[in-house]
Amino acid sequence: MVRFEAADPSTPEQDWLDSAVVASAASVDPLTFDALIVVAAHPDDETLSAGGLIARFGASARAVTVVLASDGEASHPDSPTTQPARLAELRRAEFARAMSILAPRARAIRLELSDGRLEQQERALTEALRSIVGEAEGSVLIVTPWLGDGHPDHSATARAATALVADGTGARTIEVWGAPIWAWHWGDPGSTEWPHAVRIELTPDEQDAKRRAGDAYTTQIAPLSPEPGDETLLSAEFLAHFDRSIELFFPETTLVPLSGLEGAAAP
Repeated sequence: MVRFEAADPSTPEQDWLDSAVVASAASVDPLTFDALIVVAAHPDDETLSAGGLIARFGASARAVTVVLASDGEASHPDSPTTQPARLAELRRAEFARAMSILAPRARAIRLELSDGRLEQQERALTEALRSIVGEAEGSVLIVTPWLGDGHPDHSATARAATALVADGTGARTIEVWGAPIWAWHWGDPGSTEWPHAVRIELTPDEQDAKRRAGDAYTTQIAPLSPEPGDETLLSAEFLAHFDRSIELFFPETTLVPLSGLEGAAAP
């Protein structure tokens, strides 16, 4: 079982860039799909995992839907200054700003499930996604946090999406890509257990949009206040993993956790 904290030292980004995980990833064209659905467990997951991909689909005039499972109200459980309801309000506004940068015409859907409890609400999440995917036209690419990411909410979103593929929802081309988020933080680039990945090469404009969208999440990249419990959650070392010229995904056929891993709580 993987255990990590956001405050733990992050695996150096250069170690990942030098790794076989990145080097062996096949470059693909995501615009072979007609529609993109990105499922985020929390606000900012969509930007960290697939901000460049969202920007590409948005610029192409293809259908883009971003599904926000929770409002991220539990990111600062020990905050002495900001109650969960207020934090949810702030994070919703950050999400709206990020989406206005990445894909202003994208459809954004908030499910308002409970942050930190998506495993307990997985059936509701699956049924919501079934309805959303059923409305999409043509071939659909679904991106979720990776099943093996080490966060229980991320695992729940991945299972909900892959369930649609398993039961043949829509009887058409539906592919799921899992996006590592926390795995870049705690993972070992030298491990031989990583699934085979695909990658998309980001243009300078896509990289810029992703950076600006990430900067919208001030509750996560800056302290809420100087008080204990309000510390910055996402370190510069962690954020470096998302400032690459590529985005990397594990296709559904290999969307399985590393052996022995179960999700452990993290913001």
